[in-house]
Amino acid sequence: MPPLPRIPVTLVTGFLGSGKTTFLLRLAEQHPQEQILFLVNEFAPDNMDGLTLSATGRPTHSVVGGSLFCECKAADFVRLMREEVCQLYAGQAITQVVIETSGIADPSAIGRLMQDHGLDAHFSIRRIVNIVSPLRFPQLHANLASVQAQVLACDTIIINQTDLASVAQIEHCRQLLAAANPAARLLRAEHCHLPFALNEAPTRPPLPDAPLATGDSNPFTTATAKFDQVIATTALQAWLNQLPTTVLRVKGHVETSEGWREVQRTVGGSAITPTNPQSESRLVVITHERDQATLDQEVRQLAALGVA
Repeated sequence: MPPLPRIPVTLVTGFLGSGKTTFLLRLAEQHPQEQILFLVNEFAPDNMDGLTLSATGRPTHSVVGGSLFCECKAADFVRLMREEVCQLYAGQAITQVVIETSGIADPSAIGRLMQDHGLDAHFSIRRIVNIVSPLRFPQLHANLASVQAQVLACDTIIINQTDLASVAQIEHCRQLLAAANPAARLLRAEHCHLPFALNEAPTRPPLPDAPLATGDSNPFTTATAKFDQVIATTALQAWLNQLPTTVLRVKGHVETSEGWREVQRTVGGSAITPTNPQSESRLVVITHERDQATLDQEVRQLAALGVA
């Protein structure tokens, strides 16, 4: 029997709250004929985005608690790809893989990770997509090496959340991106609404080949608040409204006085929307490590919402 063709992979990068999970949801909508497996990488130890994507009915796996390009999680990623994903592909249960990286992930080691562990014999990375928000991209790109690396590694960049930015902000973002990676295709979108061809293979340089990151190279920190009681929706919204800008991301599912709700907070704003009942009521909060005091304070306030 001839060997199976390599499994197509699309890698999706982007800083916290840029719209990566929304992009994956759009892919599921646009390509109902494709048997996509979603692999979600979460910096936090809780599988929030994986739960959201599993509602699409597509097989969804997760690597949580760090970046898959870090020494601490690379082994979990390799084992999952070799043992579970390859088996699903051989059984014709999937046709391709879409990987959502952690928002703080530096993808510079993707080439070495694929080659050193023999993954390139089974998988072909067709696309590397970077999603950015023009609201904070200039500041992030100037200060975070991981954001710079995300831009350099990709072949396609989606300037998302254009409905929240001014024409000047969008143009400034476009100019920075074009200068940083002139070979990348630049697209614009609101809520990641744009046509996207999964099977297209654009011309791009070889995969970046840096060493895996170490755990101490990560400048971010996270905490999870879990609730045993129903939370008043008004209290939850009031907590979201008072958050300082140093809180980079909030996401999760909460049982509220109005039913189960998905909670999202990004640089573009916050949203509390209806969702299916979940096994746990919890929220993940992420800040820069220098803002640990703010993280602790906000999680204490969250915990207080769950006191009857």
